[in-house]
Amino acid sequence: MAACKEVIILIIALLAAALPCSAAKGIRGIDPMYKLKYDAPDGKFSCFDGSETIPASHINDAFCDCLDGSDEPGTSACPNGKFYCANIGSEPLRLNSSFVDDAVCDCCDGSDEPQGRCQNHCKEAGAAALAALQAELAAFEAGYNARTRYVKAAEDLRRNWTHRLSEINQEYSTSEIKSNELGAERDHLKKQLDALEAKKTKMEAALTPPSVPSAVNASIEITEDQQDVNPDLVFDNNDNKVDAVTAHDAAHVDGTDDQTIAQESAEDIAKRVASQWVPGSSDDKAAAEEQEQEQEPEEDYIEEASSDTDSEFDQGDVYEPSLDALASTAAAYNSDSDDVSAPVQGEESNTSELREFDLGAVGTFKAWIAETLARLLGKPADAAELQRVRATVDAIRSRHDAANNAFEIAAAGVYALKTEREGLEAKMNRSYGPDDVYAQLVDRCVEAHVDKYVYKVCPFHQVEQLEDGHGSRLGSWKGFDDSGEYMLFDNGDVCWQGPNRSMTLRIRCGATETLTKVAEPSRCEYTAEMTTPAACSGDRVTELRAAITAKQALLDVANNGASVKDEL
Repeated sequence: MAACKEVIILIIALLAAALPCSAAKGIRGIDPMYKLKYDAPDGKFSCFDGSETIPASHINDAFCDCLDGSDEPGTSACPNGKFYCANIGSEPLRLNSSFVDDAVCDCCDGSDEPQGRCQNHCKEAGAAALAALQAELAAFEAGYNARTRYVKAAEDLRRNWTHRLSEINQEYSTSEIKSNELGAERDHLKKQLDALEAKKTKMEAALTPPSVPSAVNASIEITEDQQDVNPDLVFDNNDNKVDAVTAHDAAHVDGTDDQTIAQESAEDIAKRVASQWVPGSSDDKAAAEEQEQEQEPEEDYIEEASSDTDSEFDQGDVYEPSLDALASTAAAYNSDSDDVSAPVQGEESNTSELREFDLGAVGTFKAWIAETLARLLGKPADAAELQRVRATVDAIRSRHDAANNAFEIAAAGVYALKTEREGLEAKMNRSYGPDDVYAQLVDRCVEAHVDKYVYKVCPFHQVEQLEDGHGSRLGSWKGFDDSGEYMLFDNGDVCWQGPNRSMTLRIRCGATETLTKVAEPSRCEYTAEMTTPAACSGDRVTELRAAITAKQALLDVANNGASVKDEL
């Protein structure tokens, strides 16, 4: 459209310069398009609207005769009159008649003011305008060439998207199957691990020595003021078959208390108990000697117990298991039966009987010793089985952890493929303008620094206003307007007591993507311009070339000395 205007101006200027002398010669401010109407061979001039016919001598007489002001083209007499500036070498100009002879040079050729008041600088203005057109053409040509590449790249991009989507669909199906298999394997191993853990816990409980009975702990705290029983005497003398034990012994076994006993290992307990309750079981001479030394006062306790008729316990009232009974109890734990409390055939007592019989603190302590020995010395096969179960638990746990790790990696891969597929499908279903030319702007952003802010426009995604890395979202992608010349972004962050932020982005042709003219004409409603090769068109290049040709012709007329003003 601009090119057509330039061509028309060129034709008018050339016609004005080429017209022969007529009655219109010397009439100031007439438009060359109406020059023939001012040629009045009969000396009459008809107003353009046909309202009046006046003598030609009344033209430009500073009195408005015609309602349309056509009789005063070169004065300011008519409020609706028009003054024509030829401006040879530059752009012709039509002024309201009120600007004529107002002491301001509005025309570059100075024709709107009395002769000699203004200089003619139309050649310089024309040359500057020509240079601007040439620069614009160069940018448009570069942008249009880039647009051609954008279109070709968009075709390749579409093919790549389609190919990648096909790959993702295949990979997703395979990965999902693999992920499900790994998940099933992990779950299967988890069930195995839980079952083995339960079995291990049960076996460990069966092979763990019982805790020190509470009755023993209670006996350690007994004082003479708390009970009537003589604390120095517990049961009778039984020669070599059974060691006599007193409450004093129970409270001072190896100088340990209940806390120390609880902290000892099973093996330590066995050794200590055996050394004190089973004569000759210790290989340590020092321990044996110490045991012999401790037995002397123990015999005194036994004699005292025999002579104390006032004691609450009679000799026949105290249950004293023999070494044979302890051995029989231990042997019962080595039998094929898993019931460690099963009675030993031929014996009058066992662990269960010891517990059932109310023996007091000392009897309970002896029962605990018998059970501890039986557990520690018995069922080696169970101990070996426990070790095997523990090893199996460790192996299954290792396999489960590896399977779980493999499953998590596979599941993450499936999720990544799903996300990528959804993104590709969204891209492929979106409109990118004619020939998909704007597809090159996908996943790209353009920035501009304005005052203290950085404005970041990401076509097909969002617009942000940033300050020190933080800021507001000015809108999310909505689409193109109906003309295709604007990108619209809406539903941004909410303004304080205002609407959601939005931006209207005008798209212009340019050799590169550049963001300019960012503004906020209304509260929380932003505007900006972005140049991009995608906005360039071949039609605009053609128009610019025609405009440059017309501008060059005007300069040539000026340089050749053809002046419409001189002709007038």
